[in-house]
Amino acid sequence: DYGPSLEHFQRSIDIARRVNYQRGLVHASGDMAGVYWMQGDYYRAMEMLQEALQAAMSIGYLHAAGVIVGNMGILYERVGELDNALLCYTQGLYIAVELKNLASLILNLGNIAHLHTLQMNYDMADTLFQHVLSVEEAVGDLKNLAMDLCRRAEALFLLQRYKDAQIMNNKALSTAREAKNIQIIFDSHLQAIRLELQRGHIETSLGCRQLRSMLTTWQEDGERAAIFYDIWRIDHQNTDAREVALRIYRELYEHTRDFTYRQRYQELTGEWLCAPDPLPLMPEIVAREGMRVEDLLMRVDLLVQQIGADAW
Repeated sequence: DYGPSLEHFQRSIDIARRVNYQRGLVHASGDMAGVYWMQGDYYRAMEMLQEALQAAMSIGYLHAAGVIVGNMGILYERVGELDNALLCYTQGLYIAVELKNLASLILNLGNIAHLHTLQMNYDMADTLFQHVLSVEEAVGDLKNLAMDLCRRAEALFLLQRYKDAQIMNNKALSTAREAKNIQIIFDSHLQAIRLELQRGHIETSLGCRQLRSMLTTWQEDGERAAIFYDIWRIDHQNTDAREVALRIYRELYEHTRDFTYRQRYQELTGEWLCAPDPLPLMPEIVAREGMRVEDLLMRVDLLVQQIGADAW
């Protein structure tokens, strides 16, 4: 119920401003950003995150600042501004390492690895995933472990290391079931069929039937679009699957300017849907040059060693 939600968050923000309660302003602005995010209004979500970040930095609330900067990165990634996303994730990782905030470290490092996959830097992506997986295993973060196992399996698939990708994807599926991570269960099922086809373990016709059988369980618009897209991807003669996928992706893109939907539509049709307006410029704290990811990895590994020593 987004309308009343926005009204209450705005009242909270107004009160926080009136009494100069910066910490309250951080959380109310960040939560209001989340509502705009769920509505697909990424521009307003970014504006609210910027307000939250400014309030956090004014009182040295760095734990919140690291999370906010990471969320900014996700928004930039959603609209396809990948260079800006990388800057945000790297700054968020730097803050997380400084504060030994493992939850923020995992999210930002995992997103950096995934971003390298999107930019077709598959070897670098695989290296980064190995680092973030070691942190997730050390702290027992099953939800993010499942996601990054699945994302590493994708990078390995694109590296044409199909056997390794299948092993990784099987781990992702079993971990996702344990963590009850529904999205990764779905993604791993799709990826398993792709791998079986690529390794020649099943024929195209069987792969299509297996994908269609998923439609009885997975019925959300994004899930159905992904299934029909994969059917078309393995059988370009299947124009019915293509038509269903592009229709759903076009409708999804109308409600949220998610770059993934726009990219899939382009693959299906050869044409680009209208690009969204650029998001607001990054704050100076994010835009300035920080530490390189490669330098931060050494500190990540030291934190993992410390976790192991503390557990022992």
